Amino acid sequence: MARNKKDIFADIQEKGISLTAQRKKIIDILIKGSHHLAAVEIYDLLRKEDNGIGLATIYRTLDLLEKKGIVVKRDFDSDTARYEIMCEELEHNHLICKKCGKIIEIPDVMPENIDKVLLKGNGFEYISHSVKFYGYCNECRKIK
Repeated sequence: MARNKKDIFADIQEKGISLTAQRKKIIDILIKGSHHLAAVEIYDLLRKEDNGIGLATIYRTLDLLEKKGIVVKRDFDSDTARYEIMCEELEHNHLICKKCGKIIEIPDVMPENIDKVLLKGNGFEYISHSVKFYGYCNECRKIK
């Protein structure tokens, strides 16, 4: 479930992070923009509005927001990390198009008792998971 801007800003302040104008802009981009944005994509979007924000500031802000549990850093098997706002339903899966790279979020398909199964069968303490499915999106299937 998507979180609204007011709740996200309140969460940031509760965690002791000062809400600077630049941080607000980065959060706005993550909320408004497509999910799974790379730092460079955030930078490009912000440069259209404000030439004063640097890429290093974006990386530092994303790192801070990740450490405080505001954003999630995702690895989709590329050289570029992607970020999304932490939502209440963190566990979800992704469909990744092998042609255009489009990422589509889908509900979690893992059984609800996966943590108990992993702990019981393997002595493995489960924290979280990320499942990625690869294939071709509707647009790429049409031109394949």
